[in-house]
Amino acid sequence: MRNYNGLFLKEWLVEIAYWSRFSFLKHRTTWMVVYGIPQHAWNYNTFKKIAAARGELVLMESNFLNRDEYNRVGMLITTNRLKRIDEVIILECEEFEYPVRVSEIGDGYAICKST
Repeated sequence: MRNYNGLFLKEWLVEIAYWSRFSFLKHRTTWMVVYGIPQHAWNYNTFKKIAAARGELVLMESNFLNRDEYNRVGMLITTNRLKRIDEVIILECEEFEYPVRVSEIGDGYAICKST
């Protein structure tokens, strides 16, 4: 179905722009899962700090603060990293250090910008 005003496409896309050879990959949005955060560090500021080292926090999975299990949490982030996120980081909390695994799930999707 063709709509010359682009109205049909605007329902599905963030931005509609003409392609040019100067278009480039600016960032991508992807889900990542974090494992191993100690329960006493389980708070929004910790999650935001972990996300900020990889990009920008967009969304936390629902019910991330009120749950029965504290073994993992999902975060939607926007990042300029092209490489898949899969690493163990050291989370510093008070005077202790905790190894925490950060893994990207899914393929993510790119958002292109023109200059």
